[in-house]
Amino acid sequence: MIKIGHVADIKNNTQIPESIKSDVISVLMILDECYGSNRNIDSDMGGFVVICENSEQFDIPYFDISDVAEYTEIVGDYEKSLYISGTERNVVVYRNCIF
Repeated sequence: MIKIGHVADIKNNTQIPESIKSDVISVLMILDECYGSNRNIDSDMGGFVVICENSEQFDIPYFDISDVAEYTEIVGDYEKSLYISGTERNVVVYRNCIF
């Protein structure tokens, strides 16, 4: 599982698949612009991106993946889903769709 919260973090992370990298950057740009590029992604408002395998389980405090996604689309080989967790916390999950 990859958890990333800021555009600046992209430079340090070589694990982000090329097929979704530009989409991830777009999401992070919006989060940075709307909620601040210096926010703490674990405690402040705003949100972050999670990239994981389809069968991978992850534990994120105050976030329940069993909730219904607000929005879902296919991007490359990934299913991108937006979850709203609380009033101002957005979690975008990219799950690998290849079985």
